[in-house]
Amino acid sequence: MLIALKNAQTVQRETVVVFYSKIKAEIISVLEKNGYVKSSVIKGRRGGKIMEITLTYNDDGEGAITDVKRISKLSRRTYVPAKKISRSKRMGLTVITTPKGVMSGEEASRLNVGGEVICRVI
Repeated sequence: MLIALKNAQTVQRETVVVFYSKIKAEIISVLEKNGYVKSSVIKGRRGGKIMEITLTYNDDGEGAITDVKRISKLSRRTYVPAKKISRSKRMGLTVITTPKGVMSGEEASRLNVGGEVICRVI
């Protein structure tokens, strides 16, 4: 899903359609709160649900997402304690799954909660 967002943004698509899952919906809601995605709509029923994601562009036509880096992978999970979460906005948005749910790195450090680093969006 993350690479689909990045690729759609580079070719200036307005929307992206991906298969629905709860974790994807939560990641998209974090991206939506931070202005990387305009909106998302869940369509379909039970087994065939999809998400239609509307991307954000500025006045010059540049996309909000320039790069996406997947940190945790199936082969190597990466966990971070609350004190070592990057607070720099220059480095983009870090998405972390914590015991309190999926949230941005800034929010996780504010709540003093660590967890698994899913990705970094620049």
